[in-house]
Amino acid sequence: MGQCQSINAQPGEGCFELAQRCRISQYDFDRFNPNVCGNIYVGMRMCCTQPVCCLSPPSSRRRTVPPPPTIELSPPPPAGGSCETYTVKGGDTCEDIASAFGVSEDGLDRINVFTSGWGGCSALVDGTVICVKESVPDDESELRKL
Repeated sequence: MGQCQSINAQPGEGCFELAQRCRISQYDFDRFNPNVCGNIYVGMRMCCTQPVCCLSPPSSRRRTVPPPPTIELSPPPPAGGSCETYTVKGGDTCEDIASAFGVSEDGLDRINVFTSGWGGCSALVDGTVICVKESVPDDESELRKL
């Protein structure tokens, strides 16, 4: 354990009491003293501050925030083939889409459950590519059945 402001455990003290005595949260106590709760003995040295060994040098403390992930707005092909797709346009409703492709709104929900960008009929997003028809077997999966 590195250098830190510390206290020694007294009889009957557990992590909760030690954190109170250090005047820190239970979360910080657990971070400064990992894997000790349940294994504390009288006289055990407990850190009330973060050990110096674990602090980053001041120059490297700046964190860069990674760019947000790119969201792919197209459906994964269903098992055994692909599906007929439609790109949602502003103003579309599930009722309109379902009617145009001869499927039910429940059917749209069911076949798009794993489609990235699909939030259900109440949350259609312009530009999302969704499945509108059940799986259409591709040649390769059809050959496997023979």
